[in-house]
Amino acid sequence: MARTTATNFSGGLQFPYATAATDLFKKEDVQTLALAVDQHDHTGGKGLVLSASSLPDGSITGAKIATNTVTSANITDGTIQAVDLASGAAAANVGALGGELGGTLPNPILKHVTSSVSGLGATAVSVAASWTVWGQATSVVLTGGVYLIIAAGTYQTTPSTGLRTSVLLGFGSSVAGTVLVSDTNTVTIDNAIWRVRLVAIVSVPASYSPWLQVFAGAVGTISDGKCDVVKLA
Repeated sequence: MARTTATNFSGGLQFPYATAATDLFKKEDVQTLALAVDQHDHTGGKGLVLSASSLPDGSITGAKIATNTVTSANITDGTIQAVDLASGAAAANVGALGGELGGTLPNPILKHVTSSVSGLGATAVSVAASWTVWGQATSVVLTGGVYLIIAAGTYQTTPSTGLRTSVLLGFGSSVAGTVLVSDTNTVTIDNAIWRVRLVAIVSVPASYSPWLQVFAGAVGTISDGKCDVVKLA
């Protein structure tokens, strides 16, 4: 007589079976076997555990995967692409923005904007090739330091000669011609509206109240102004 026990079942489900024709048949063998078959689900101790190779390709669907069971360790590095992410998912997991950026993606802000002024009204430049004070560049008095200046406006020449000339947008004090920095723009004297800009990094002394100024080679009107001031150091 030769008997052994099942190796893929354990505990109360581990049934004995004969390995020789002369083995004594016991009713308990059938009872345990019936219980093992009833609870058979291919998990540990309840039958042969299935391997990945035994599953037909494409047979596992999303509904069959338990929530939170697929983790980073299960995903091959470099396989996740933008199309695999829900809208806003990447931004939500970036965390707090650092450096010069604040807010959240996809619409961050410059964290250290000291002041932003817009809607500067029209000012006539009545004398060509002369500095004219336009309007306040910030709404606050600046402390000493290094600043990024981004300013813009529209300039419309009064004459219409068709010649080319320069329009300088300056950043300085409220005294005409006293500027810390300026940027040169080239326009045509044709009574049209030209967008002029100033982008510069400048060292500003302490307790400074900056204004925008304009220097034009042809008389006209400066308007529609905006200025952002960002402290860098």
